[in-house]
Parts: sequence; C-alpha cells; structure tokens
Amino acid sequence: MMWDPLFEPVDRCTATLVDYRRSFCVWSLVSRGTPERPGLALGLEARPGAECRGIALRLKLESAETELEATWRRELYTAIYQPKWLDVATDAGAVAAIAFAVDPGHPQHAAGLGPRETAAIISAAVGENGSCREYLANTVRELSALGCAELHIEALENLVREQDLSPGS
Repeated sequence: MMWDPLFEPVDRCTATLVDYRRSFCVWSLVSRGTPERPGLALGLEARPGAECRGIALRLKLESAETELEATWRRELYTAIYQPKWLDVATDAGAVAAIAFAVDPGHPQHAAGLGPRETAAIISAAVGENGSCREYLANTVRELSALGCAELHIEALENLVREQDLSPGS
C-alpha cells in the first residue's frame, strides 16, 4: 500500500501504530510466489509493546467508497488480513485509521520463521506481481524515504543479499 495505494490520497502523513509489528508473515501463493514455491508478504502482527511506523492515507470523501472497494478487492481476497479501526499517532495528534492486521489463525499466517529461513524464501520466490526480493527492496526504499526505516527489515534485505552471494545459491 505504501508505494501503490490504488488511489490518490487527499493527504498522507507519517503515523505510528502501537502494539503491532510489520513482518514478512503472510504466505503469498500468487502475488509474490506460487503454490509450489510460496513467497512471503508483509503483514501487521499484533505484538504488545511493539511500534510500527508508516503512513496514513486520507481518502477523498466523494470517492471513498469506490477507493475502499478497490482496496478491499486487492488486500482482502483471502481473509488473511482483517480490517480494523485503530488509533495511530501523527504529528497532528491521534487519528482513527483502517489497518489490515494479520489473522493469526489463518492458514496463510507464516508464524515462527527465523530470519535466515525468511531470507531464503524471499530470495527464491516469484509470483504474478514480481519477486519477493523486489517487494522487500521496494519496502526498504519506501520506509527509508518516509523516515520510517526498520532495522529488522533492513537486516532481512542484507541476509537476502548475503544468501544471493553465497556459494551454491
């Protein structure tokens, strides 16, 4: 959503969501992988004490219904993501925002993967929308541009690079 929100927002601002963490915790069988070689996509996992920085996008009132329908079709087609109204902190104060949180009981939830295993999956998987490697690079680039870099996501990108350079890969 950060680099391809499907709509032109009226406004966008940096926002912080508490008690959630961004992680590669969603099995992708189409967009960034296949049933034979699943990829991983990002999701917001509930995690007490965590903080996730990103962007909040404000919709145009006159086209909000259409824009939300398009977003729902793209993001909610398998029900791994659960839309929730959550409070996010912005420079202008707290606002309510729709966030797509991962359902930990859904079969697409990729729980318990370690960093090296996650990097190996990302390094190898390609789906209809491109490779997991490109998806990770886009994420790192966009978070950096927003001033919201996350060390664990950057470390994952470094692991993918290391894996690509190691003999036998």
